[in-house]
Amino acid sequence: MKKHSIKLFAAYFLITISNSCFSDDSEIFFSKDTSQTKPNIVFLLDISGSMLSELDGKKTRLDVLVESFEEIISDPSVANLRVGVMSFDSYTEKVQEVIDIDLIDSSKDIVKTTSGEETTLQQRIIISRDDAREPTAENYEKLEFKDTSVALKTGNVIRTLGFRFDNILLKKPQTVGMTSTDRGIKQATLTLSTSTNDERDIYVFTDSGDDVPYFKNHFKYLSSRAIGNSIICKSPSNQKTFNCDVTEIIRNKINQPNWRDGNAIAFYVKAVSDSATIYLRDYSDGNYHPKLTIKANNLMVAENRMTYREDIITKSANLITAGNTSIVQGMYDVARYITNMQKSGSAGPSHDNQWGKSPLLEGCQLTHMVIMTDGEATGGYSGTVGPYIG
Repeated sequence: MKKHSIKLFAAYFLITISNSCFSDDSEIFFSKDTSQTKPNIVFLLDISGSMLSELDGKKTRLDVLVESFEEIISDPSVANLRVGVMSFDSYTEKVQEVIDIDLIDSSKDIVKTTSGEETTLQQRIIISRDDAREPTAENYEKLEFKDTSVALKTGNVIRTLGFRFDNILLKKPQTVGMTSTDRGIKQATLTLSTSTNDERDIYVFTDSGDDVPYFKNHFKYLSSRAIGNSIICKSPSNQKTFNCDVTEIIRNKINQPNWRDGNAIAFYVKAVSDSATIYLRDYSDGNYHPKLTIKANNLMVAENRMTYREDIITKSANLITAGNTSIVQGMYDVARYITNMQKSGSAGPSHDNQWGKSPLLEGCQLTHMVIMTDGEATGGYSGTVGPYIG
């Protein structure tokens, strides 16, 4: 695994907390070869109030933490591991139970309908951070992820919306012997919804890359990416839902040199002149959620290979800051999760399921804790860790 440089976090510890195994002259027998058991790593992330401090006027400490964590987990060389995430401020929370990050996540599969030689793929926005809006105020830099309808234009300020569709299960045409994407992709439609009664024109852009990372909380992030191919799409009058023909956009995307099935494609929406109001994914009425529908030759359709890496990154990206920096309490709670340890009246461990089932698969399974934080502990350990360490 390549070395990752994390400038902010002076306290970036790797602590082994698995049960120790001892032997004298006796033989120790295991039910299976423990060398084949993947190690556990629990990341303990600091979300205390100080993580809201800005570093350069554009990013907070939490932004840097999340980006650093994403860089680590998304690295393909980080493999053959079981990873979990816990966060701490004044209290500790289990964000993601320990799970094999290379395990296929069946919940991320796409709805497929096959008829003859043609398959229809229907994709909705999978996660909450895959649709976003830029604020209208010039001095407000953060993206907004909200369950609402959004006006594309307020006064003279044009707002950009972003819709990221993850896990596009289309193969590169050349890999299945197709020299023309016209044969491979029959039709592709982006479905949006509006509350505007009048007919409106909107721009639909893509970016120039062959894969789209998670949307970042950076200044004018969506606007800066809306530099690729674009089309003009009409939102008809007195019609809530409308379709934009993005067939050529999809064909161009999957023809890019580094395209691979499972990549993401994003669309960026702007007003042409007059404003239109577009619904985001989390709007209460599910009928208005953005949707991408692709009709393709059966040979072009790939199988789902999405792993739990995506879930782990997404859940960490949704963390918000609050409270004190109770590092010691957080470390103690990780240990309780790993061993199901809890104080019960007198010193010494007892076992329960307060933190869920222990991730240990074998008594001597290697288990690490990685702490990502910006400073010293502000919470004491009286009544929690103290009784166990004297």
